[in-house]
Amino acid sequence: MANLLIPIIILVPITVVTAVAAPLPVANDDMSALLAFLSNVSADHGAPLADWGRSLVFCNWMGVVCGHPPEANGELNVTQLGAIPAIIGLLQKLYFLDLSSNCLSDAIPETLFYNCTSLQYIDLANNSLAGDIPYSTECRLPSLRYLLLWSNDLSDPIPPALSNSSMIKWIDFESNYLASELKLVGNNLDGKLSPFVGELSLGFHQIHLEDNAITGSIPPNIFGLVNLTYLNLSNNLLNGSIPPVISRMRRLYLSNNILTIKIPWSIGKMPHLGLVDLSGNRLTGTILDTFSSLTQLRRVMLHHNQLSGAIPASLGDCLNLEILDLSYNGLHGWIPLYVERLSINVTPDVERL
Repeated sequence: MANLLIPIIILVPITVVTAVAAPLPVANDDMSALLAFLSNVSADHGAPLADWGRSLVFCNWMGVVCGHPPEANGELNVTQLGAIPAIIGLLQKLYFLDLSSNCLSDAIPETLFYNCTSLQYIDLANNSLAGDIPYSTECRLPSLRYLLLWSNDLSDPIPPALSNSSMIKWIDFESNYLASELKLVGNNLDGKLSPFVGELSLGFHQIHLEDNAITGSIPPNIFGLVNLTYLNLSNNLLNGSIPPVISRMRRLYLSNNILTIKIPWSIGKMPHLGLVDLSGNRLTGTILDTFSSLTQLRRVMLHHNQLSGAIPASLGDCLNLEILDLSYNGLHGWIPLYVERLSINVTPDVERL
């Protein structure tokens, strides 16, 4: 059976692209899956899908393109889509799936992760999908590189079996209700960030887990992902300290948690860091001179912590620094002259030099 790319469906306009590697496919399973998919489209304004099913050669259907990679696409206006049909699992050579920004509901079908072993890209973001991520140890997606599930209603643990996908580079689970290793402690849910996150592919570039209810400490092995450039764990319930950091990191977001102790010296070993946001925690101690070695640094957000001492003059060595927010801490002393060129926000007990 040839490679098949399921329709990419985007809300207003909807781009539907299916790609199949020539020659003509053995269409029975693929055609059944596409027709089942069509049956879940609850509004087809302008009837651009009217020719689906009229020919046995689905490469001739509107929006279906044969070849790898796809070279053409069509535009549709589909205002509502129901559940993702389980029969989608018949598309065993499916390699690209984008169903983001529709009105998808119900659960993600298990068949998507069990049968579609050629998948490289899955985008189901910005829908109303509920339940868990049905990715277990039996799932095999060896080519998966992107898994985008942000802004849904997904819950339950983040599946540790994701570490089986050694090629994965980017996951985005932002704005869900996910936790990991859920445990009941009295009447409280304790959802900890599993150490499996640090066992993902070393090719991983970005992790988005903000706006969830993750508790516990940050697993130290997450910083073993040496190619990670973007980490966002903001707006959770993480506590403890900040582990040693990653040399290639460009953006680090850990704001609005319950992190304590001090800012680690190792943060100065991230020469590519352009943004660090540690605001809204309970960090103590002083602002370290280690920031001065970060020549690419543009934004430092440390407000709403329990930092003390003076603003280090060495921050002036960060020549690209544009925004420095130190407000709502216990800082004292003088504001160094270099801040004249910055957009700065400090607490009232710090005076300008």
